[in-house]
Amino acid sequence: MTELKSPPPQEIASLLKYYENSDFANAINLATMITDKFPSNQIAWKVLGAALALSGQLEDALMANQKLVMVNPGDVQSHLNLGSTYKELNRLPEAEMSYRQAIDIESSNALAHYNLGNVLKYKGSLTEAIASFRKAIAFKPDFAQAYCNLGSTLQAAKQPEEAELSLRQAIKLQPNYALAHNNLGITLRSLNRLEEAEESYCRAIYLKDDLTQAHHNLGIVLTELEKLDRAEDSYRKALALDPEYRAARSKLASLLMKMGRHRQGLTERKLADGVVSFDLAIGVSLY
Repeated sequence: MTELKSPPPQEIASLLKYYENSDFANAINLATMITDKFPSNQIAWKVLGAALALSGQLEDALMANQKLVMVNPGDVQSHLNLGSTYKELNRLPEAEMSYRQAIDIESSNALAHYNLGNVLKYKGSLTEAIASFRKAIAFKPDFAQAYCNLGSTLQAAKQPEEAELSLRQAIKLQPNYALAHNNLGITLRSLNRLEEAEESYCRAIYLKDDLTQAHHNLGIVLTELEKLDRAEDSYRKALALDPEYRAARSKLASLLMKMGRHRQGLTERKLADGVVSFDLAIGVSLY
């Protein structure tokens, strides 16, 4: 009997079907069986790494993606997958190295430049991040996400006029891009164009009502516009989505104080500072 050098096509078809249907448990099991029998099979390693990552098993996904790169060191996607796993594990130097290796293999790969830009931005290397996002856009002119992240990086680098242009291009390419509308609001507020910022935040929320940051940001600009009741509503919506959002709770506390509701403001301030007030503890039995 001739020994098989690769898995039967039906096994690979089943593996891909499991993955495409988000049946990650079966995908992981089958991919593990295939890689045990055929340790050089790239498809199985790729599916295994991706399915483990999507299942939150990042350390195991890292090992699978490391093996994938060993099996096929010249494959750009393998390095991208490994870089993304490193980034999820907050191992930024290794993520950066993986993305740079992908670029060495294929210098025109827009996604590699984009991912590298995200890591560089996270590290605080804003000038390098801006350059990476611009390269991503040069190779993929319709890359809305790259325009959005370029805009937010330009804003962080205190270049709001350029940031606005980039964010508006992201929205032109993808009009329903909620995060781009939110980021445009941040830039417009920095330019003291508060009514326009309000409009951008409202548009972001209309498109994605659970975008917590947009509710918080809208609260800030509504406070500055002296629309205090609406500002309170915005902060409370942000906190309903994320009760641990300390910045929103702190802003709410300050707003309530400004509105003359000092007792409520003090309670929110203590919650923001992580202090439970005596009043909130009343009614809790000690026995």
